[in-house]
Amino acid sequence: ADVKKSRILLLGLLTGSPTALGAWMGAYLGSLSRTVTGMCLGFAGGAMLYLTIKGLIPEAVRLRSTLCTAVSLAAGIAAGAALPAFGGVI
Repeated sequence: ADVKKSRILLLGLLTGSPTALGAWMGAYLGSLSRTVTGMCLGFAGGAMLYLTIKGLIPEAVRLRSTLCTAVSLAAGIAAGAALPAFGGVI
């Protein structure tokens, strides 16, 4: 369209900077102690679970039937639970 390449680059850097900041903070906090690492991982897991329950599942139900969503959710949970048996790491 009619957008300058410099503006696209700037917006890309601005939207990517929280990821870089989070990675830096994670590396720093993770180096403090195993307790802090465990707390950070627990927080991240809780945040992902919240987003899944409050955002993704209701959107899936809205887009498709509840039964289809429930079957897909169960299949995803089963696949995630079976992954370690096949050499994957959770």
